Amino acid sequence: MFLIYNPSSLDNKPDVAVDYSFYRRSPRRATGEKFLQQDQPPGYSAPRRCPQFDAGGGRGTSLVAGQSLPLGSFPEGEWRLEIKVTTKLSGQVRFTQSVKFVVTA
Repeated sequence: MFLIYNPSSLDNKPDVAVDYSFYRRSPRRATGEKFLQQDQPPGYSAPRRCPQFDAGGGRGTSLVAGQSLPLGSFPEGEWRLEIKVTTKLSGQVRFTQSVKFVVTA
């Protein structure tokens, strides 16, 4: 779970896309990783927000975002999750963050 602060909006309704990309560290090489999968949750667009949501409230307006992903199908090893937030209005990537994690049996 994370917050998206001050999302760009049209008519004070946000329209952003959140992409999750998974990379697995190569167990045969000391460096490098392999892209494995990308997951695109439903999105955070104006039609999906409740009618009362108002991004025009000034600074501090935020969206709560998150995704639950079962890791049972992921092979054991070291992984990196890259989260990218894109404003659909401009196509501009607003934020990219990586998180490392390990899958074990």
